[in-house]
Formats: sequence, C-alpha cells, structure tokens
Amino acid sequence: MSNYTKQISWSGKDALSDSDPEKVISGGDFDTEFSAVQTAINSKIDGGTITNFTSTGIDDNATSTALEITTDGRGLSPFTARVWVVISGAGAIVDSHNISSTTRNATGDFTMTFANNLNNATYSRVGSTNDEGGSNAGDIGLLSFGTPTVSSLRIETGYLATSGSLVYWNYGTSTVIFGD
Repeated sequence: MSNYTKQISWSGKDALSDSDPEKVISGGDFDTEFSAVQTAINSKIDGGTITNFTSTGIDDNATSTALEITTDGRGLSPFTARVWVVISGAGAIVDSHNISSTTRNATGDFTMTFANNLNNATYSRVGSTNDEGGSNAGDIGLLSFGTPTVSSLRIETGYLATSGSLVYWNYGTSTVIFGD
C-alpha cells in the first residue's frame, strides 16, 4: 500500500503574478497529481474485496503471526477460539462459530463438522453440558470427546448414575476448541 505524496508544489504558484505563465495550471499538472491520488487510493483495502490481513503484533521482528483476518471475516490467532458451538439436545445448532453442521448420532451423542478445517487434530477442546433444569439438575454433566480430526469432533454427554454407569441424556452441550 502506498500513501499519497503531493507531486506538484501548488502553493509556489500563489506567489507568482497573474501574468506569469508559470502560474497557469496545466492539464499535465492535474494528470500528474490525480495519478498519484489514484495510485494511493487503489493500493488501499477496499471493504468489499478485503484480502487476508496478517499482523505479527507490535514487534515487527516477531516470528509468528499474532492475528490474521481472513476474507470471510474470521479472526485467527493463537488466543482466539477456532470453533465454538452450542448444541440443543435434539442436535440443532443454537449458536456457533466455524461449524457447518451437527449430527445427533444417538441420545447424548453428537458429531460437529467444522466449516473450515483446522490445521491439525492436536487441538485443545473443552465443553460443558447440563440437563437444562430437568430432573437431573443436581447431577454433574459429563462430556466425552471422540478421536479428533481436522474436520470434525464427536462428543458424548450424560451423567454418572449412582450405580457408577454413564447415562446418556438428551440435553444440550457447549464446546470450545483452541488450536492451529
């Protein structure tokens, strides 16, 4: 991107007498100046056609990217969630970021598919579940994650019964993923 730099010294013409031929502004002067303005404007980001923006942060000598804004508006960095989702007990997406779909495999068993693949499957995942005020309100919701892939993650929700067995339940879950 280039900044606009004035090409013609216009104020110098003000001191000249009206009869001085140098006081006349020529078409060539206008062309030179407007070309410089056009170059500066065209090199700036157009909100309708933003390209990926990457910043290494305050330190220009940084060795890793601090923030990247992608063309679809996602902000990517080591400190932002790559995926987050709230899933209803029926498996519907209540709200999300970077989720294209969810599948209810069975009671308390869901697979979420990412809209944009992650770089690897070694991401950190955390989630919570509750019975949304139902009969198991005093129980602690358990969340189990399947083997992660770059494109999806399977999660199972339930509670630990007094018998010690896991009981799957038909309640929603929230999951957040951090990673590359």
